[in-house]
Amino acid sequence: MRIQCHSCEYILTEKEIFENINQEFADKYRKFKENIKVNTSKTLKWCPNPGCGKYVSKGKSRKVVCECGF
Repeated sequence: MRIQCHSCEYILTEKEIFENINQEFADKYRKFKENIKVNTSKTLKWCPNPGCGKYVSKGKSRKVVCECGF
């Protein structure tokens, strides 16, 4: 999850990234980070409701409810 300069190997901070990209790329970057976070987590799962796009956190109960009500 790092963005690194190929020639000098400097690792950009998130602040530097957002200062140098437009809103469209900022939104894509945030979504990319969110996808990685949920897809690699053992406690977060995507809501199965088609078109929802949110995720839920598994607790002690096997039953969870998404913000969308599903």
